[in-house]
Amino acid sequence: MDFPGQYNLRKLVVQKLINPGNITIPAEITHIVPILGPLHVSLNIKETCLKTFHPFFNDLYKCVFQKKHNLPEKPQPYKINRLTFVYSSWWLEVD
Repeated sequence: MDFPGQYNLRKLVVQKLINPGNITIPAEITHIVPILGPLHVSLNIKETCLKTFHPFFNDLYKCVFQKKHNLPEKPQPYKINRLTFVYSSWWLEVD
């Protein structure tokens, strides 16, 4: 959530779009555009990149962190940040 109470407003707007006749919502609320902050955009991009190139990041994870088990299909955000940082740092060294 970007600010308190936004989740409830989003639910109201979605319900209004699904069943327009059943719910009466003031016009001020129906014109609200849900906010997706830059942090969420960044996390979504990194997660999509990791899912797309999972075999590569799995090998990188095993090599750099000397792990024998595989990288999970949906790792925690801090692991995604570490792997993308390691890769970008390595790429700067190559260039």
